[in-house]
Amino acid sequence: MQTFRVLGLMSGTSLDGLDLALADFTKESDSWKFDLIAAETVNYSEDWVGRLRQAVHGSALEITRLDVEYGHLLGRLSSEFLQRNRLEADLVASHGHTIFHRPDEGFTLQIGNGNALASHHKCPVVFDFRALDVCEGGQGAPLVPFGDFHLFSDYAGCLNIGGFANVSVNKSLPMAWDICPANYVLNFLANKLGYSYDNEGQISRSGSLIQSLLLQLESNSYYQRESPKSLGSEFVMSDVFPLFNSYSSIPDLLRTYTEHIAKRIATDLKNINGAILTTGGGAKNSFLIERIECLSDRILAKPSVEIIDFKEAIVFAFLGLLRHLNLPNIDGRITGSNKFLSSGNIVLSPQ
Repeated sequence: MQTFRVLGLMSGTSLDGLDLALADFTKESDSWKFDLIAAETVNYSEDWVGRLRQAVHGSALEITRLDVEYGHLLGRLSSEFLQRNRLEADLVASHGHTIFHRPDEGFTLQIGNGNALASHHKCPVVFDFRALDVCEGGQGAPLVPFGDFHLFSDYAGCLNIGGFANVSVNKSLPMAWDICPANYVLNFLANKLGYSYDNEGQISRSGSLIQSLLLQLESNSYYQRESPKSLGSEFVMSDVFPLFNSYSSIPDLLRTYTEHIAKRIATDLKNINGAILTTGGGAKNSFLIERIECLSDRILAKPSVEIIDFKEAIVFAFLGLLRHLNLPNIDGRITGSNKFLSSGNIVLSPQ
């Protein structure tokens, strides 16, 4: 029985920092088990938050430069993390930071150049997980559910409330999809008041519901589509932010958008029977969780703080390991490519 120690790196669209999770993975019979060894979130500097947020507007030259520079940043931060904890990894797996995600147009881009990242390590590095599935006609997302089915199969489903909310359903024919934008929007609104996020939903709780805005948000055609389906920042820019222009009260906007998230999640959870594992930054938003549980009439299962914060980094470490072993790490029934793929680019360790 062999154990692999893998460092997973995850940077979400909410720009709250880089999640690093070092875990041991062991295969027992036909199932995988993991032990979380060390984990940490490294906050981005104001400069890096600005650069990543504005990257979508950059030229090809600027994005190419940013890709390499961000790869070096990931390499330095991950190397320092291992040194600080006096630990080593057999493999590093990096999701990268999404700049564009347009699978319907045949492309997706997660920056964080794997070669630059690998120059800071002496072990193999896996990166660029989504592109192959998109080239095969899939959405390239969501990918975390593949890990959910293998690592968290005790639950009927897994709900992650990060920059975007997504859900996976653990059953004989697995399903998963992006539900709606979540912390990406809430953090944007909180930033306008000088906060990095709305702590426990306190500002939202103080606001008033704007019914007309809620109706506009709820009427978006995306919510009527069947899975496979996924979302990117482009959806927020075109379909969400313009709706806010007629309103000036940030607490009211936060209250209304929180209600929208809760309604969308409650609707998508209604046919899942059993315990639902809930992770991501939104799991710590007390007001949002209250509204979801009220609207869905069910109690959400919350794991340890470490799993809430680092599940996606753990899963990408696992997906990287599967790629390293040349095993499938994408289920195309979920993404729409209808193929099992072993996806991700590999930079081998120096000789």
